[in-house]
Amino acid sequence: MAEPGADPEFAYLTTVGRRTGARHTVELWYRRIGDTVWFLAGQRSDWIANARATPGVTVRIGPGELLAGTARIETGDDGGAAAARRALASRATRAGSRALPCRAGRPPRSPWPST
Repeated sequence: MAEPGADPEFAYLTTVGRRTGARHTVELWYRRIGDTVWFLAGQRSDWIANARATPGVTVRIGPGELLAGTARIETGDDGGAAAARRALASRATRAGSRALPCRAGRPPRSPWPST
């Protein structure tokens, strides 16, 4: 994985639409911490609802890095969510809202219970 300072400003998260089953890609600010890619979103973001329904996602960072992962909504401060919020605070307009980590390099199958 690249050093955090070397990462592009945006990543592209692809989820599966909860109603249509079609793939949806959004451009988001992100922060990579260890093997987790973190995003922040408001509670009503469509990509959050899609990730809840189908947690298998892909994340594209830069022109050549495509990661498959499993989305997990972090509503508390456990699992690095607080550190991710702080790291993204300078980029996000709604810092302190929900953080969604995607485990890079893991199969799109959730090891966590659904929330």
